[in-house]
Amino acid sequence: SKGTARLAAARRARTAGPLRPDIWHELALARLEPEAGLDFEAAAADLKRALCLAPETGAPGAQRSADRWCDLARCQRSTRHPGHAVRSGRRALCLTPTHTSALIEVSAAFLQLDHITTSDLCARRAAIHSPTRAEPYANLAEGRYRRGAFSDALQLGRHADILAPRSAQILTNLASYHLAMGNLAQGWALFKNRPGRRSLLSRFGSHPAWNGGPYSVLRVLAEQGLGDELMFSTCWPDLVGYRQRGEISRIEIEVDPRLIDMARRSFPDLAFFPRDIERPEDFPLDLSAAMPSLPPNGVVTLAGDMAALLRPSLTHFPAKVAPLTVDRAKSEVWKRWLESKSSGRPRIGVCWRSGLRSEDRVRYYPDIRDLGAILRLNAYFVILQYDECSAEVAQAQDLFGTRMVFPPNLDRRDNLEEMAALIEELDLVVSADTAVLALAARMNTPCIGLVSHTTWVGLGTDGRPFLPSIEVMTRSTMSDGQPEGWTELSERAATRVASMLSDRAV
Repeated sequence: SKGTARLAAARRARTAGPLRPDIWHELALARLEPEAGLDFEAAAADLKRALCLAPETGAPGAQRSADRWCDLARCQRSTRHPGHAVRSGRRALCLTPTHTSALIEVSAAFLQLDHITTSDLCARRAAIHSPTRAEPYANLAEGRYRRGAFSDALQLGRHADILAPRSAQILTNLASYHLAMGNLAQGWALFKNRPGRRSLLSRFGSHPAWNGGPYSVLRVLAEQGLGDELMFSTCWPDLVGYRQRGEISRIEIEVDPRLIDMARRSFPDLAFFPRDIERPEDFPLDLSAAMPSLPPNGVVTLAGDMAALLRPSLTHFPAKVAPLTVDRAKSEVWKRWLESKSSGRPRIGVCWRSGLRSEDRVRYYPDIRDLGAILRLNAYFVILQYDECSAEVAQAQDLFGTRMVFPPNLDRRDNLEEMAALIEELDLVVSADTAVLALAARMNTPCIGLVSHTTWVGLGTDGRPFLPSIEVMTRSTMSDGQPEGWTELSERAATRVASMLSDRAV
C-alpha cells in the first residue's frame, strides 16, 4: 500500500542520512499512515530525534520546528499523555503563534484533561485563523457535549460535518449528540460511521450485514470494552426470539471469555465463542477453539449495530433486565460469607475508578478520598475495585475510620462469574462509570453510578435504558462553568444511598 511504501522509503532514507532532521520527521509521518499501523510511540521518538538535531527557533527554520512540535503533540495526545501534548503544542505556538494545527492539538489535549474553558479558547483561536477547517468546530462541539449542552454540540458538530463531510469521527460524534438528546433514529443511523466498524466487518467481507430479517446463520461480533459488551448483551433475549420463531437457524455471538460460561448458561438457545483479548498466561478458560467458519448464506453484525436494530426507540427497552445466570453454588458461598461478616448491616460494593489510570482518564473518576460521605455510612463495604488498591483502601480507612473488606480469594479482574455471584448478593453497588457498574447492573443489583458527565448511553433520559437498575448521579456544572467536585457529588450520593437503604429496610 501507499502507506507501507512510504514507511519503507523513509527507513531507507534514514539509513542513508541518519543526521538529517527532515528525514526523521518524514519517518515519523510515515509511521502515522493508517496502512503503516499508526505507531504513535515510535513516531514520537522520531520527532524528538528531529528536534534534537535541529532545535531551530529563528526564521526560516521556526516553521519547520513548529510543525515537528505540533506533530509530537498529536502523538502524545494519541498515546494518552495530554499534559505532554499541551506543552509540545505550546512550544509550536511560541515559534508560530498562528499555527492552526498546534491550536487544534492543544485544544484537543485540554479536552482530554477536562479543561473545557481553555479548550474552547484554543479552538476559537484556531477557527479565527482557519475558518474552513473542521477540527476547531469539532472540538467546540465536544466541549459542549461534556457540559451537557447537547443542542449546541449538535449545531457545532453539523458545521464541522459541512467542512469535513466524510470524517468518520465527526459523524460518530454527531451520533453521540443525537443519542444523548434522545433522537434515536438519527443517532443510530450515524452510529454506523464509528471508527473501527468497517475494519471489524471486513473480517467477513463476502457476507452481508444483518438487516434484522430472517437468515440461516447470524454472527454477532463484539466491539469496544467489557462495559459495552455487558450493555449490549441486554439485547440477547431478542435474539432468542428470532431463534425460537425459526427466523434464524443459528445465532453465534462473540463474547469476552470471562463472560462465556454465564452467557451459555443464561441463553442455551444461542451459541457463544470467545473473543480474543489480552489475558494472563494462567487465564482460567480454554480458548483453543477457533472461531467457526461462517457459511455462505450467513450474515454478520456488530454488537452496536444489533442494538440499533433491536432498540430503535425507547419503547423497545424493557423496564427490567433479567440477570445473567451464575452457578448457584457460587452464589450460596458468597451469601453465607456476607451473612457471617456483615452483622446485619447493609452490604455495599464500592468501585471508584477504572483500572486504566492514564493522564486523561483519571480526571473522570473520583479518588477514594472523595467518597468520605458514603464510606461513613453504617454499612458493610465490600471492595469491587479490580486492580491493586490496598494502599488507597488503607488510606481511606485511616481517614474515615471505615473498614473496607476485600472478598477473599477472588480474582476481581478476571473471574467475572465469581464477581457476578458476589454482586448479586449485595444490597447496593456504588461505582464510578466502570465495567463493575455495568456488571452490577447486568445482574440487576441496585446501583448508584458516580458519573463525570452525561453521555449518549443515557439516550435522553436521566438513567441508563440499557441497564435500568443504574441510578445515575452526575457532576453538576457550577456557575463558573466548572464541574462540581467529586466530594460534593459524594455527599449528594450518600444522602441518596441512605434513602435507598431505608426504603429497602421498610
